[in-house]
Amino acid sequence: LLSPLSALVGIKADGSLNYLKKQQSRELEFIAIDNSLQQIGLSQLTLKLVEKRPVSSLVKQKDGTYQYQSIVQEVMLNEAPFAIDATGSRYTVPTTDAGDFELQLSQADQLLGKVAFSVAGAGNISAMLEKDAALSVKLDKADYKAGDWIELNITAPYTGSGLISIESNKVHAFSWFTASTTSSIQRIKLPEGIEGNAYINVSFVRGSDSDALFVSPLSYAVVPFNIDRSKRQLDISLVVPQEVRPGKAFTLGYKTNHAADLLLYGVDEGILQVAAYDLPDPLSHYLQKRALQVRSMQMLDLLLPEFSALQRQLAGVGGDTERRALAAAMMLNKNLNPFARRADQPGVFWLGKLKASTELATTEVTLPASFSGNVKVMAIAVGDDALGATSKDLRVRGPFVLTPDVLQSAAPGDEFDVSVAVANGVKGSGNNASIKVSLALPDTITAVSPLQQQLSISENSEQIARFRVKAGEVPGEASMSFTASYQQGNLQEVANRGVSLSIRPASSYESTLQAGFADKGPVRLNTRYPLYPQFAELSVSASANPLVLAESFTSYLEQYPHGCTEQVVSQVFPWIGLVQQKSYQAQWPALNDKFAVLIQKLAQRQQSDGGFSFWPGGYSSADFPSIYVMHFLLAAREQGLAVPDYLYQQGLEYLRGVARLSGANLYQARLRANAIYLLTRSGEVTTNYLTELHERLEKQHKQAWQNDLAAIYMAASYQLLQKPELAQGLLSGYRLGKVSALQSGYLARSSAPLPAFANPSFQSQLSLDAQYVYLLSQHFPQRAKALDGEQILQLLQPVFSGQYNTIAAAYSVLALSAYGQLQNDSSEGQVTFYQLDGQGNRTELAPADNSSATPVAHFTAAAEKILIESNEQLFYALSEAGFAKQPATQAVANQLEIVRDYLNAEGKVVTQARQGDELTVRLRLRSLTDSWHNNIAVVDLLPAGFSVVRSSVPRQQGRWRADYVDIREDRIVYYAGFGPQLTELQYKVKVTAAGDFMLPTASAESMYDRTVFTSTAAGRFVVEPASP
Repeated sequence: LLSPLSALVGIKADGSLNYLKKQQSRELEFIAIDNSLQQIGLSQLTLKLVEKRPVSSLVKQKDGTYQYQSIVQEVMLNEAPFAIDATGSRYTVPTTDAGDFELQLSQADQLLGKVAFSVAGAGNISAMLEKDAALSVKLDKADYKAGDWIELNITAPYTGSGLISIESNKVHAFSWFTASTTSSIQRIKLPEGIEGNAYINVSFVRGSDSDALFVSPLSYAVVPFNIDRSKRQLDISLVVPQEVRPGKAFTLGYKTNHAADLLLYGVDEGILQVAAYDLPDPLSHYLQKRALQVRSMQMLDLLLPEFSALQRQLAGVGGDTERRALAAAMMLNKNLNPFARRADQPGVFWLGKLKASTELATTEVTLPASFSGNVKVMAIAVGDDALGATSKDLRVRGPFVLTPDVLQSAAPGDEFDVSVAVANGVKGSGNNASIKVSLALPDTITAVSPLQQQLSISENSEQIARFRVKAGEVPGEASMSFTASYQQGNLQEVANRGVSLSIRPASSYESTLQAGFADKGPVRLNTRYPLYPQFAELSVSASANPLVLAESFTSYLEQYPHGCTEQVVSQVFPWIGLVQQKSYQAQWPALNDKFAVLIQKLAQRQQSDGGFSFWPGGYSSADFPSIYVMHFLLAAREQGLAVPDYLYQQGLEYLRGVARLSGANLYQARLRANAIYLLTRSGEVTTNYLTELHERLEKQHKQAWQNDLAAIYMAASYQLLQKPELAQGLLSGYRLGKVSALQSGYLARSSAPLPAFANPSFQSQLSLDAQYVYLLSQHFPQRAKALDGEQILQLLQPVFSGQYNTIAAAYSVLALSAYGQLQNDSSEGQVTFYQLDGQGNRTELAPADNSSATPVAHFTAAAEKILIESNEQLFYALSEAGFAKQPATQAVANQLEIVRDYLNAEGKVVTQARQGDELTVRLRLRSLTDSWHNNIAVVDLLPAGFSVVRSSVPRQQGRWRADYVDIREDRIVYYAGFGPQLTELQYKVKVTAAGDFMLPTASAESMYDRTVFTSTAAGRFVVEPASP
């Protein structure tokens, strides 16, 4: 207890004080305690008896009308000296008069305590109610059994007659009454057959002989009450041991008073507190409070028209529906450390459904050996006509409590300390008990210090054992085990605790694609050797059919580490086109799974206007990505996939809004043309939209727009509207690989940074050309068939030069798939793949066992070169995704620069710190050109033993604001734009472990322009142990 007073007073009644009848006996017991919680006596006290009366007055409102307002006035009825004995004192509550009262106990001017009570009874109580004709109804108790008499104390502003009814979804009983006094006691019987809850509804009409003429003649009140549910209550008995050992089996017993099905489970109380989980109450769910569903009508206003109509105010009565704001902390599915460590098993168990009866049944349970603490054992049972739930506490305690302190992850070559806190719980071990503590290591971790220590730990005390270890060169999970043992005579106690950490590379996972064309083989390709074999996805494919590149693109998209809306759609969208190929029909089940996951993400990102945010948790729609999403949803519906109608219809509304825009510059024209095309493809008549856009472009740009992609989208729309003459007239201007006059003029006139999705790096020439081929293949097949090999090579030339991104890759797959359906099947020539090691030894690669018609082979991380042999012309693609073995030794800056420093508390750059220090991470970025770079992904990998202070990670610094920030266990990822002016980002980290750690690189790259990238060099960071 915390109080500034020297003494506190406690008051306890021998029964309820809410509803006392006149002359009813009720006593209060007073005790006093001092600041040492010892009971004492108090004298020179004053006990006041106060009556609480509402006082009403007419108050003029702002609109000129008058309204009664009231306050509760305290009227002192009695004041007497009082004393509390050292053993306590008793006081008899005065119940001679009806009303609401309060006892106030004070010493000098200091109020020590107060207690309120209500006395029900017949009589005239003046000024007890507000003058707006409120009615006061009090019940003698809150719970009743069917057949009980309900006693009501009704206090009205006047005398008269009234109606009492018991209601829920209908009227169950009613009774008329007449009151000759303003306070009266009435009774009504609760009928059989009602369960759950119900309401007492009292309507009262002023008597003709009453002199309360300036008060509304009708008053009313509604009071809820509960109905006893003991006959629906199922009693459960649990037999739970008071204390058990971790990892040791123990017995639970259970029985019920009737045959029932029973769920039996247990959960760590710490988990329950974090989850705010309470024992379920199934009976309260099925007999939950129901809203009052009876509508009362009155015709008093017809008889007395001079009185205004009355409206029932039932605020707060019925329902009790809880609304909980659910915030989904949205996070990306990539940029995770895939070398997951094994987490400790929680202290939980689930026995499922058991059969229970009046006979005691038993079952065995084992909790994890790593768990110590309290477990809540819970049981829920259901019988034929009853329900029940109960719980009991269980303590899990071993001879030792081992609490390891081990890094979550480390890089190969890191040297660091691990420790374990050992709490001695061996009963009778006494002072300075000799405890042996040892550490067992896997092959991937080596010891730097001895692996065994002897500690002197007194009973119920704790000490820490520290060891130094070094991570090996092989990434993956590394499990170590701590053991504590004690032996004294015949007494021997042992406890083990396993813990796992992740050895992960000091580099980011990277996905690359090399593609090209050769008149004939052989073709030699350099790989990204050396890569870690773990999680490496390495394949090579080659074919005379350009569709071979489509499969490599899908592999590149699947491994792409970021996840904006465009990118998550691009991982699935290409498969809509591929599954239409005969050789990819077997991929339908996989497509269905990917589609279901994507729909959930899109539903979470859709905004109120029907568009989609670019990142999870966004509050505004991104225009071009939203149109791209709708293109995907439309194509998916056409293929028979289950697109939710609410998602699709709201998206169409967004497209209509874009189609109605009035702008016609390059970006606006493409947006509107694309939206109009999708609306037309969905079945809408868009002639008005098309005509307005066509006339606007002619007026604003004359003929300059007809060689832009916007003209092709408009041509496709005209074709769908059965206007082939207009469509054909817009097809002739576009040229593969050529920048349109509309785009050249737009870029020349734009001095300010372009919108993020109008930048040529986002809508690259490859993306535009791929959309052109796709639209031709879909709506103008004869024109598409006329495209020769040279034009397809022209389309793919940016791919061969490495100038591709995710949206361009997705459109390229769609284009190649649609174009491939128009071509005759051609026989594949013989293609042979080899991998070459550093000595030039070559190993033939067997074709992969897949459903593709194109030759694909997988190679190992040992390959330094790949050799492709063929006597015919071929398209080839080398797809590599994995972790680099060698961290970057030099900083790289290509159109973008990043510098990372660690600052101590004094603001100095440091490469050394002490365990427990808090450091500031400073990232400085800038564009090395005059251009602003949008859609930059900044990935800052943390050294082992560095923990992010999440509250310190900014989303905004001055005028700069990140599009999205992703905080991971071992890295921070920013998505934002950067210009020539230096942008400085800072956040804080806590140094949690001592050691010599690899300092991973910090990198930044454009997600849509592969020529914009930068990274720091790797280094080392030393952390000294904390001071004793």
